Amino acid sequence: MVARPEVTGRKLPSVDEPAVYTIPQFLKAHNISYGKFYSMCKQGIGPRMMKYGTRKVISVEEAARWRAERSEAKE
Repeated sequence: MVARPEVTGRKLPSVDEPAVYTIPQFLKAHNISYGKFYSMCKQGIGPRMMKYGTRKVISVEEAARWRAERSEAKE
């Protein structure tokens, strides 16, 4: 039996919410350039990517972790 969200109180993810970012989507969402992105990846401070078929994608959770890590590094 499937639990209904109105009974369990759990929020269902929106259909419009991405589960993963492609690299261009990530760059647009975070307002950074390709050059800066790949420079950060070479330095080891870029977000972790995963393979999805032949594409590399970044999960929403990883993007949040990366943002938190970057904001801590600036302080």
